[in-house]
Amino acid sequence: HVSWPEYLLIVEMIIAKKQAINNALSHFINNTIKVSRQKNTRKLIEENALLTLEISNTLLKLDAVRFSRFVSHKILYELTEKRLGLERDYNQLQNAISQIDQSLNNVTNSREIKQANLLNLILRNMSYLF
Repeated sequence: HVSWPEYLLIVEMIIAKKQAINNALSHFINNTIKVSRQKNTRKLIEENALLTLEISNTLLKLDAVRFSRFVSHKILYELTEKRLGLERDYNQLQNAISQIDQSLNNVTNSREIKQANLLNLILRNMSYLF
């Protein structure tokens, strides 16, 4: 048995969790859009890493009901979470994080290759002079 105030608190926590996931997803998408306009992808990678830590910490705090001593609270939390599609949102966030990280790493690697090629060209031209 769960009282209405307890149920509303559970719903509030789930909605907060859903909001945190969607805000993080929006931030990751905006960072991805910024990549094409920004030279320093390392800064974006660092921002994404910090945001990932922050969102993980927030989600863990919002999972407090799972550690409740009342089984009825745990069951109601899980059922409400399932009804609101929180797992789908979380999986979408995880997929976005991995794709964005891979994309940012690819951009960084391609820029490093271009710089290495430019350095090789400069060194080759210098060797012709001597």
